[in-house]
Amino acid sequence: MKRIWVLLLVVLTTIHAQAQDKNVPKLSPITRQYLQKVKQSGNHGYVPGYIYKTIEGKQYMSGMVKVRDPHVETAMKKLGVKIGTKAGNVWTVQVPVPKVKKFTTLKGIEYIQLDEPVTKPAAESK
Repeated sequence: MKRIWVLLLVVLTTIHAQAQDKNVPKLSPITRQYLQKVKQSGNHGYVPGYIYKTIEGKQYMSGMVKVRDPHVETAMKKLGVKIGTKAGNVWTVQVPVPKVKKFTTLKGIEYIQLDEPVTKPAAESK
């Protein structure tokens, strides 16, 4: 009888945890890697090798998002995110570097892909 209760508790906990994950955007491997490097370095978002743009004196990272709820645009603008092309529910964005972590937690975004870091082509590195 104890085993049944333990199994039931584990199943219910797993279902509850999966239901919560649907509200948070999925992150591309590059985006997860960037956030991990920021955490390891302890700085405010700048990690060497990634692509940054300077707009009006501020550094931004470019990316693409798949939007679940178009009303998330208001929350994006409050963070200072600049929205470019909107092709259906796929948008291009410029995210202020210090706000990237907060941006990755916005509800209403399904998937986030930041630009990849700069690497040398294989032919050049030999």
